[in-house]
Amino acid sequence: MKKLYLIIISILFSAVTLAAPIHIVFQKQKDPVKLEQQVSELTKELKTFLNTEVKTSIPVSYSATVQSLISKQADIAFLDSFSYYLAAKETKLEILLVEARLDSENNLKTSYDSLFLIKKDSKIKNFSDLKKQSKKLKIAFTNPASTSGYLFPYKELVKAEIIKPKQDPSKVFKKVYFAGSYAQALDMLVKNQVDICAVSHYAFEGESSLKYISKKDKEDIKILKRNLGVPTHILAVRAELDPKLKQKIKEFFLNESTSNQSLLKDIYGTAKFSEETKNHLEPLSKAFKVLNIKHNLTSIKK
Repeated sequence: MKKLYLIIISILFSAVTLAAPIHIVFQKQKDPVKLEQQVSELTKELKTFLNTEVKTSIPVSYSATVQSLISKQADIAFLDSFSYYLAAKETKLEILLVEARLDSENNLKTSYDSLFLIKKDSKIKNFSDLKKQSKKLKIAFTNPASTSGYLFPYKELVKAEIIKPKQDPSKVFKKVYFAGSYAQALDMLVKNQVDICAVSHYAFEGESSLKYISKKDKEDIKILKRNLGVPTHILAVRAELDPKLKQKIKEFFLNESTSNQSLLKDIYGTAKFSEETKNHLEPLSKAFKVLNIKHNLTSIKK
């Protein structure tokens, strides 16, 4: 009898162990309170759909998201393509789905634009002016691991021969900042703390921009240059997760992108999710070739 009791306890313990919560990581936004509320709603639905516990977190930086995947503290993550690339070099990941976003002309695409922004009263009129005046200018990028807030703007600066491949931008500009987020980069421009900033188009254009900047502040800002073809954000999963579980997670987010589109749109401005993951990172690879660099985790430890 005692032996049978121990076997039952062992089975129950194993079941508890197998039922470890799924941990999903979201990227931070300008309004953390609202984001937490929206994430909480999405988590409840995912928990019901998967019939398992779901844990969520919102790291303070891109690098923290990457590290959570590498250390296997996170199972699923929303992250930009550059961060995915860095994490995938250190641990086995899969692209489950990619975002489809509305562009500035209201077309649904799995790529988006990166923008260089300046104040409307700026003396800079074009990239030629930027090149001539760079030593006098302060610039705000988003984060060293941001695709649209650093990598693609860096690529455009190299193509325009404003900086050289691998060159530290601080050697060319008077001051270089990594603001930490789109909202903070925009805020630095609004407050005249910098002369130019680099952000995603959805942080400045369309309804989603109001999460990052007020309508009033937008009136004083204009686009200096638009950079096309940034791969949209990715829903990534650890490769070793059970295939059936990965399929259920994929089904959930595909369903949400049609049945509860407003929630995903509120969280990140995502119009829907796409299964067209093949070659999604190709523009990133091309950017690395232009820059003649190989990125690793040291790129984001700033």
